[in-house]
Amino acid sequence: MTNDEDKLEKTIRVIRQYIEDFPRAADNLLGIANWWFEDDQFRPSIKLVEKALAHLINEGSIVDKKSVGGEVIYVKAPTPTDGPREL
Repeated sequence: MTNDEDKLEKTIRVIRQYIEDFPRAADNLLGIANWWFEDDQFRPSIKLVEKALAHLINEGSIVDKKSVGGEVIYVKAPTPTDGPREL
């Protein structure tokens, strides 16, 4: 694995862990990059966070939704036991 692939995998792991720890978390790209990595020494670039989010969307772990104001917000993908979620 290359250094870039390692960084992408770590970014995916941190986001995945965050949504497991905080299943009702909802944030935009900048919020995720600035706050979800706050306690970690690792600070990925916005572009790397964007790639990780695309990967997690493709695997079905998270979904992207538009807020009332039109901003894209990322949330944990619902499971059959989850109720509806409003933004």
